[in-house]
Amino acid sequence: MSPRRKRARDPTYAEVLHETFGLRVLGLQISRNGDGMNVERRPVKREAMLFCTVGRSCLLELYHSELQSHQVRIVDEPTTRRA
Repeated sequence: MSPRRKRARDPTYAEVLHETFGLRVLGLQISRNGDGMNVERRPVKREAMLFCTVGRSCLLELYHSELQSHQVRIVDEPTTRRA
């Protein structure tokens, strides 16, 4: 059994986005659980940025419902069929 790789957080990514777009940026952390309704302030340089945590299953359920209601479509091409 292979050990799980630890995913590193890169806070500099949030800094670049915050410098470019300012207060319009909302951070999204995808994790095991969360519904995106709770907002957390995290420091970014001399200011703060808002972050929401969303669970993977919540995102997949939302994506599936969007597919079922024809709000999102997948292009029918050989590359997408292979994926």
